[in-house]
Amino acid sequence: IIDAPLYSKNTDTIVVRCIWNDDLDSGRFISKRTAIGLMLDHEIPHWHRSEVAETWERMSGYLLGHPHGARSSLFVSQETGMAMKKVWTVLSESGVFGPFLENTMRKQS
Repeated sequence: IIDAPLYSKNTDTIVVRCIWNDDLDSGRFISKRTAIGLMLDHEIPHWHRSEVAETWERMSGYLLGHPHGARSSLFVSQETGMAMKKVWTVLSESGVFGPFLENTMRKQS
């Protein structure tokens, strides 16, 4: 149990355990290099089968891990999350995954 005040008196503490064999950055997060590399490793192989691009907002939970905020998670710092968002946005806007899902839905209606 964490002996520290939390943001709400009704909050229960939990223990999150992550088995990770690579180095962590100084803040004990997954490094920017590793996080972006893993994101590319997992997503780029699917580009040729992809039909639509997804926005960062739709993909951030998958890419950052859960729970997460807009740019960070328990595993990824804000700096790394912002870098991941930039890379994801450039890839998506390049059209490599296809048109954005929202644009595809507008054309169908």
